[in-house]
Amino acid sequence: MSSKPTIKSLKIKGYRPFRDFQAELTPLEILVGANGSGKSSLFEFLKFLRDSIYQDIPPEIVAGSIGQQIFHVPGAERFWWSLDMDFHQQYPLRYQGELMGPVGRTHVSFERVQTARPRDQNPYLFLNIGERKGLIQDAKSKKLTKQEIALKRPNQLALSTVTNPELITLYSAISSRAREPRALRSNSSRCAVGETTSEIS
Repeated sequence: MSSKPTIKSLKIKGYRPFRDFQAELTPLEILVGANGSGKSSLFEFLKFLRDSIYQDIPPEIVAGSIGQQIFHVPGAERFWWSLDMDFHQQYPLRYQGELMGPVGRTHVSFERVQTARPRDQNPYLFLNIGERKGLIQDAKSKKLTKQEIALKRPNQLALSTVTNPELITLYSAISSRAREPRALRSNSSRCAVGETTSEIS
């Protein structure tokens, strides 16, 4: 069994074709479907997270998508995500966030990192940021302490700026996980096959 971190599950609401998308992932996934069914949008979303950890979110949200529809229609101009990541500890880590529109004036409304414990147990909260302000929990002292996060712009992810070692691990995992997928296209214009892995290199 690999010791590398993996994405166990992914939820997306309000992004492109995903009104309410949810998937449980294994170390290797092969996506097969007709053109326009959302395969490219799924890879694009993971790339969005990766790029947003390294740089500010651009006005068009996804680099190179000027003039394209980003938010799911019909619906509000916002999208939300939740990733459960397995670091081979007692509980996976859950990273959640929400980006608000409109395109050209986007901002990150919240980010949260917590343990993905069973529903009958309270999660352990590492980070809880809303509108650029919030709390970071010190895993050793088990106390909520304020962290000075230099978010001067609303289109930054807080996860990219924190210095908590527990969150740096998550940062590194997400940024290395969301790499470009290998893709194969058949001769048919109606079908495409994409291959990716939930394992983090």
